[in-house]
Amino acid sequence: MLDLLKQGDWKDAKWVSDKFNIKINTLKKQRQRKVGLPYHVFGKLVRYNTLEIQKYLTEKNYAR
Repeated sequence: MLDLLKQGDWKDAKWVSDKFNIKINTLKKQRQRKVGLPYHVFGKLVRYNTLEIQKYLTEKNYAR
């Protein structure tokens, strides 16, 4: 059985917006330009993986 906690949680744009104080429209524009936080598209759903966000922020030297 997969340990989902080790893989990170999948969060929607609203959660990311609230957590990092980024407007949802800004996240959308970043996705269109292929910049910003890493994301995945599942059909019509956009999801952000918390482990990938953490790794991205660490690589970019953002403290959170």
